[in-house]
Amino acid sequence: MSQRAQPAHIVVLGGGITGLVAAWRLVRSGVHVSLLERSDRLGGVIETQAHEGAILEQGPFSVLVRSPVFAELIEDVGLDPIMARGKGSRGRYILKNDRLLEVPGGPAGLLTTPLLSMRGRLRLLGGLVRSRPASGDDECSIHEFASRRLGEEAADVLAGAATMGIFAAEATELGFTACMPRFAEADRTRRSVIGMMKAIARPRPRPRPRSQRPAIRGTVSFDGGLRSLIEAIEKRIMGEAGPRKDAEGRAEIRRGVKVQQVDRAEGGFHVIAEGEGAFEADGVLSALPRRATAAIFKNLLPEIALDLDQMDDAGLVVVHVAIHHRALDSVPEGFGFLVPPAERRCPLLGVIYASSVFPHHLPDGSGLVLLRAMLGGTRSPDSVEWDDDRIRRAILQTLDQHFGLRGEPAWVTIRRWPGAIPVYRVGHAARMRRIAERAGKVPGLVLAGNWTGGLGINDRVEQAAEQARRLSAAVSLNTPA
Repeated sequence: MSQRAQPAHIVVLGGGITGLVAAWRLVRSGVHVSLLERSDRLGGVIETQAHEGAILEQGPFSVLVRSPVFAELIEDVGLDPIMARGKGSRGRYILKNDRLLEVPGGPAGLLTTPLLSMRGRLRLLGGLVRSRPASGDDECSIHEFASRRLGEEAADVLAGAATMGIFAAEATELGFTACMPRFAEADRTRRSVIGMMKAIARPRPRPRPRSQRPAIRGTVSFDGGLRSLIEAIEKRIMGEAGPRKDAEGRAEIRRGVKVQQVDRAEGGFHVIAEGEGAFEADGVLSALPRRATAAIFKNLLPEIALDLDQMDDAGLVVVHVAIHHRALDSVPEGFGFLVPPAERRCPLLGVIYASSVFPHHLPDGSGLVLLRAMLGGTRSPDSVEWDDDRIRRAILQTLDQHFGLRGEPAWVTIRRWPGAIPVYRVGHAARMRRIAERAGKVPGLVLAGNWTGGLGINDRVEQAAEQARRLSAAVSLNTPA
């Protein structure tokens, strides 16, 4: 089939990290792009704020670099990452019986860790060297996987704490395949957890090296926080970062545009926006949240909209607390702590020791310690509705219990995120396969976003790059995406 004479026009819905990366990839491929964002800012759940000279990450705190596509993105947009080092890059703790216990970093530590009983430690170590692979194709929960491989106790304490910190949901609720697809694949064939880790650690094909600077690895942020990444991508899209010899397409970014509906049209789509009329498009890449996707596509894709409406989301409250060193009996060092489900007396999901991980989050010489606490998730869904005083009391009581507060904090900020995190419940993987099959029947349409393909920034960047590649090729050749 012959290629079109004029560059295709693709409308990207949503200006979060997925939409931005997709838009930039599309522009670089020679496509004309209109990115439509409902709010007055870009970044979606990536939201960095300045307060009293401090950097506050109200959404994701950092990125644990594990994707060569993400590492390539950092280099392409010209950013120099700041890597967490020393104790701040390690030092992870779990709350157990009102004590903060360090997560062991290797087999020797597993033999003695008080996080587990002797029986629990032996069961975990045995599972590392030999354990039962998955049988059948039915998706299990993360807790069921961890129990089968590492024992019930490790599943309760270690997996239970980690999943709430990563997914804002309990390990018993979350689908293993949806949340950890590469682990799930290895789980079907490997007879030990060590074997699984080796299979997963096999290097993916790496992009062609573009510079001689050190490899980007570990936990990273940027000088101005994660918003620096959003701003850098926007500048690249709009050509404000200097000549782009690799980019042939045109782009526009429209903020404050509320898309109401997407309809099929001859040769493409009508994207109807409130007060804006219709945008004519050869292709559409939607990177919207779950609810917005269901509402906008309810006429074009009613079965997909119904599937999306049957999912649910978790809310989160992010609280930053700045405390003077002298007002603490014990200054927290390390990355932070998480709370497993058994510790019901603690209302928090966890605390990140923000200024220990990234000292640049506080101005030099401030004399402060910056902590970032989280409440909510499926464990405490009503906490998003708590008033500020109740949230403040819950946080400060927990911090006082573990670090000894002497006096009031210098300041406290509270950011609520109602329904911001999709919950990948057991059965989510099958739902996503069903949605992908149905969406694939509409040429020129791609559905993306954090409700499919992973919550983390690595996952978002990888999905955006791949979907942009597929859509660009499809609309350029007039073939299904």
